[in-house]
Amino acid sequence: MNEVKNRDRIWLDIIRGISMVIIVCFHYSCGLIEINFNGYTNYFYHYATNYWGTLGVNLFFLLSGAGLWLGYSKNCEPASYYKRRWLKLFPMFYLCVVPLYFMNALFVKKDFLYGGSPVKMLLTLAGMDGYLRSMMNNYYLTGEWFLGVIIVLYLLFPVLRRILLSDKAAPLFTAVLLVLCIMDARWDFSLIAGRRWPGYFLFVFWLGMLVMKYEEALIRYVKWYYCLPPLVFLLTVRLPVPWKYDLLSVVPALCVVLLLMGVCSMIRLPSAVVKVCRVAARYSYAIFLVHHVIIDLFFKVCSGMVNNQNTFFFLVLLCLLIFLCAFLLFHLERAVMKHVRVPSFLKCSQR
Repeated sequence: MNEVKNRDRIWLDIIRGISMVIIVCFHYSCGLIEINFNGYTNYFYHYATNYWGTLGVNLFFLLSGAGLWLGYSKNCEPASYYKRRWLKLFPMFYLCVVPLYFMNALFVKKDFLYGGSPVKMLLTLAGMDGYLRSMMNNYYLTGEWFLGVIIVLYLLFPVLRRILLSDKAAPLFTAVLLVLCIMDARWDFSLIAGRRWPGYFLFVFWLGMLVMKYEEALIRYVKWYYCLPPLVFLLTVRLPVPWKYDLLSVVPALCVVLLLMGVCSMIRLPSAVVKVCRVAARYSYAIFLVHHVIIDLFFKVCSGMVNNQNTFFFLVLLCLLIFLCAFLLFHLERAVMKHVRVPSFLKCSQR
């Protein structure tokens, strides 16, 4: 079969791949800025109204909400759900963190307690060290702030699902979240220095759930070409908004989702395209875990080699290296989980 039907929802995998490419390129651009690299147009750092990284993260949160609603809208037994989420996030995370910790302690910091009190290691075990590291020194190594936020959203999903299943509660909850996000844009509700207000991420995640719940209606009434003008406009024209641009940055992400959802509902994609998208989606979490570590190491070791002629070459090279490391991490986790006796209370097929 050379084509795939739109009901396979290949647009989910396409968006997952796009968001990972955006985030990797953005962090490479951040590395160029950190080494004070000049004379190079940093196309991957920001678009007209915000940072590319913000757009990539918004796509990821939209996708996460949509994916969970797709998998659990009809049935969500809490114990089974939480087991699946744990197995999806933490085994691979630990396989990445443990060797990084020993390498950092032995060769970089030369101190096994470089993060302070051993109690702080509990933050790492819980995946919350990246989100909280602006508050305190800890043992953060990978996962960034994003992992902590997605863990909290995963914990909240069963409650959010119940709200969305209620015809009365869902509109009220949506309105309250939107109003709070508008207020945050004006007065900044951030609880932790250097971190956005968590309610903002909850709103984007919630929008993803809404998109999936009303997928059929959106495909029918919101034509894909309706999304092109606002998307192009916001990517190319900087608006003189006096408040934070965070909420405005949700619009292009939503436009990308609706555009791809509409296009993929109209056409049948060649199997080769589908396979590429599936591969990108399959390794996306592993890429997320390793990419920042590799980019940081590159700029620490090879920053003197970067010049105006080879910036794009190094970006491509790093992308290949990141994919290779993600490939190895993914299959290492699969091999380990096959040979590790998982406690009975965690035995559950992953979704």
